[in-house]
Amino acid sequence: MNLVNARIAALREQMKAWNVDIYYVPTSDFHETEYVSDYFKCREYITGFTGSAGVAVITPTEAGLWTDGRYFIQADHQLSGSEVKLFREGVEGVPTVFDYISSVAFDGARIGFDGRVVNVRFVDKLKEELVFPPLTGENHSIANKMKNENSVSIHVRRGDYLSQTYAGRFLCLGRDYYEEAVRIIKEKIEDPVFYLFSEDEEYVRSEFSWLDNKTMVNINTGNDSFKDMQLMSKCKANI
Repeated sequence: MNLVNARIAALREQMKAWNVDIYYVPTSDFHETEYVSDYFKCREYITGFTGSAGVAVITPTEAGLWTDGRYFIQADHQLSGSEVKLFREGVEGVPTVFDYISSVAFDGARIGFDGRVVNVRFVDKLKEELVFPPLTGENHSIANKMKNENSVSIHVRRGDYLSQTYAGRFLCLGRDYYEEAVRIIKEKIEDPVFYLFSEDEEYVRSEFSWLDNKTMVNINTGNDSFKDMQLMSKCKANI
């Protein structure tokens, strides 16, 4: 196996152990120096790229390096043979590192980084990029209903959680869990209205046929799927 690929595989094992879904590796040290000493060459270690500027992002399935035009040729050469994809900063159509993180940060994703080598501006920018845009159309109408009801969201994620990529990482909950959760909700909340979210609508309609006073939310797909999480955040309670 390519040495860089082996290092990335080892990092992914640690990410799995830490329940981290996205790992960000900058070129920096405790003092934000661009030309860092060997101790801080984490980005070089994980990508094989030796230029002085660049950041890496590792996910369970992808690895990317962002660097500027000074290093395109060097990076292209040094990444050859590894799984690391080069993202050429400043080139039209190439996502920024924040755009990329936003696009792969699924509902509940955990983003990891060494907090000693990033500054507060990075964290603020990350928060800014991951903020929800205003809801419109039918999503806006549903959000208003949720606001005026004792709304409770139920999110049932299947799809990728059942794939080999995540095998053994997540517990698949049975009907008994949801029945008990609904019982507790009904004890604590008067006249709850349940909103069901899932990428497997057929399964959920069948498995939750016993649940009364419910609405299946199925209007957000593809690049709009994140709006389901936005709607869930509007509910008074969540299962």
